Amino acid sequence: MKSVVLIKQVQEAPSIQGDAGGAGSVVEDSQNVTNPYDLFAIEEGLQNREKHNGEVSALTLGGDSAVEVLREALAMGVNQAIHVKDAAFDGVDAGAAAKVLAAAVKKVGDVDVVFVGKQSIDTNTSVTGPMVARHLGMTLLTEVFKVEELDLEGRTITVQRLMEGGLQKVKAKLPALIAVTKDINEPRYASLLGIRKAAKAPITEWSAADLGGAPESHSKITARQVPAARPAGEILQGEAEELADALVAKLVDGKSI
Repeated sequence: MKSVVLIKQVQEAPSIQGDAGGAGSVVEDSQNVTNPYDLFAIEEGLQNREKHNGEVSALTLGGDSAVEVLREALAMGVNQAIHVKDAAFDGVDAGAAAKVLAAAVKKVGDVDVVFVGKQSIDTNTSVTGPMVARHLGMTLLTEVFKVEELDLEGRTITVQRLMEGGLQKVKAKLPALIAVTKDINEPRYASLLGIRKAAKAPITEWSAADLGGAPESHSKITARQVPAARPAGEILQGEAEELADALVAKLVDGKSI
């Protein structure tokens, strides 16, 4: 089995600072970490490698500091780390990033499964993974919280998806891109030995030239705004029966009931 896990470096607590209701800016001093959902994707890649042998590669797109997330993936146990890095990729939108990542997966070659986190906590668009699948012509399975069966000979995968109000069991063709939820597993901690090995492990670097150039971005963030302050709540006082009547009256006035 050959799999790739797409991971991303994000701020640990991304937030917008500024006056309530006014223009905001991104907090710059938050610690950089591996996108939390991607840790579940790494773990799922490792667990499936343990069941079916083969190799799993971690792949990220980002600047110099993004190498840190690759070191973490190596410490957890991935076989290979690939850093897609080029000044031409700085500031790309989700669509352009998806094209770059898809080109990198193609360059890896003969990939059976691509694992991704369901979303990143910085932009929360949840679209990069699906667009990568589209560019690669892979089956797309989102909101996956369990991989039931991976049949490499039959070239199928069976998963359970978390739907609103229920579950969905899906059998699909390989190759496939699996966007996982946090319910799929419990990411392992890297061992001290793993951390030491990861610090010295080679990391493959690919530039725009290696991947056929830099695609054009078609969108950009033009402004950020801090949410307006919430109005103060109202505290009702009195006997239980009076409070119940007052609460019902206010719910009726607010057309909540």
